[in-house]
Amino acid sequence: MHTTRESWLLAAVDELRPLFYKINAPLPENIRVTMSLTKGKNILAVCYDPKASADGAHEILIRMSAQEPIEVVDYLAHELVHAAVGCSEGHKGRFKSVALALGLEGRMKSARAGEELRMDLERIVKKLGEFPHAALNLDGTVSSGPKRQGTRMKKCLCEECGYTVRVSQKWLDEGTPHCHDLSHGQMISEDGENDPEEEDGE
Repeated sequence: MHTTRESWLLAAVDELRPLFYKINAPLPENIRVTMSLTKGKNILAVCYDPKASADGAHEILIRMSAQEPIEVVDYLAHELVHAAVGCSEGHKGRFKSVALALGLEGRMKSARAGEELRMDLERIVKKLGEFPHAALNLDGTVSSGPKRQGTRMKKCLCEECGYTVRVSQKWLDEGTPHCHDLSHGQMISEDGENDPEEEDGE
């Protein structure tokens, strides 16, 4: 029985190693995996280049909203291809050849296990036992902080002349206003933004 997500995930990496070895794409030894937040709601998992790690580890993060163990191991297999070939490959070149040999299918940027690989993943999940994880609601319908005051007026500032106005979030979502002197252009909000926030995503 695994008592932590990390223990379960690292055991999954070890179970996947023979599949990578079989296709001549051995996995590096120094790999860490955890459930975490990712940059955007559409980024379900990410592998960081070892250059970003103080001890040269391949750091793999899987979004906390994932719940089904088979789904998690599927994302893990995709990110392990990055670890095997190097993150600099992106989703082309050797990444594509190794991904296909492993049994991933579909558009490479979001490639998932095909039927044959999925059978291997199901076997691994069964062997690992219960996954000690519960999905974290990240869709915004549940908040861990105080309720946001939607009617609060936001200050917008012209960086050229200092002219300020206050705008509701409703209109700020459409973009910040222009200064009364049109030659000065668009103002910035008190958060330092000129445009509505966009989600990162792959």
